[in-house]
Amino acid sequence: MAAALRVGSVRDLKGLREVKISKSVLATLQVIRQVDRKFILAKASTPRGSLLLCIDQHAADERVRLESLEAAVFGPDGSQRNVDFHEHEPPLILLMNAKERETLWGNEDLVRSWGFDFECVSCHSESSFLSDPNTPEQNREGHVLLHSTPKVEKRIANADDFREFLRHIACTGGYSGYSYIRPPVITRLLHSRACRSAIMFGDWLSVGQCKALVEELKTCQLPFQCAHGRPSVVPLAELNASCGSTSSDDIV
Repeated sequence: MAAALRVGSVRDLKGLREVKISKSVLATLQVIRQVDRKFILAKASTPRGSLLLCIDQHAADERVRLESLEAAVFGPDGSQRNVDFHEHEPPLILLMNAKERETLWGNEDLVRSWGFDFECVSCHSESSFLSDPNTPEQNREGHVLLHSTPKVEKRIANADDFREFLRHIACTGGYSGYSYIRPPVITRLLHSRACRSAIMFGDWLSVGQCKALVEELKTCQLPFQCAHGRPSVVPLAELNASCGSTSSDDIV
């Protein structure tokens, strides 16, 4: 790529290992053109000179779409719960171990706030399963009846998703960062939707479309990675101050 640039000087790519791209650098991005229907070539300004960057068009658009979806579901400050609930009739029956029960009771409000409506029962319950005299005593203690679960993107959370949420709460310390403890199933669904609906490799983009995508990326909270953690912006070459401006005519 460096040999294809008609510029005065290009710093060795090895030196880019120490280059860090900040949001302030990202704000100076100027689109050059799309490359191979996969990437967007852009130039950014840094105190050391100009930086040639490669933007993964799928990863960038996936990030933009993910943050838009998260804002719709979680709200601007992450504290909202804009999800539908599904009523289970009959309720789902779960046998909880001691750790799960401890986590559940210690974080009851958090769990219920996400649409997991539950009821703890014992061998004295009137439930047909739990009151069946043929049911072993050890299988009648520590049960939870799950009356409702959240529903996102036509996907209804199930008993496994409920248990996964409890494990997630236990790992994150419960009420520490309360608003940002979310059921993993919801996070996965939003990530999946962002990925499926994003611009794909092979999609042609005009310079105007590239610019529009880059402008949206600049406003993201986490602009440097896609929903799945893949880098969205990668430095290609560092150009010193004597290089002057770079336009699409400089790329051959």
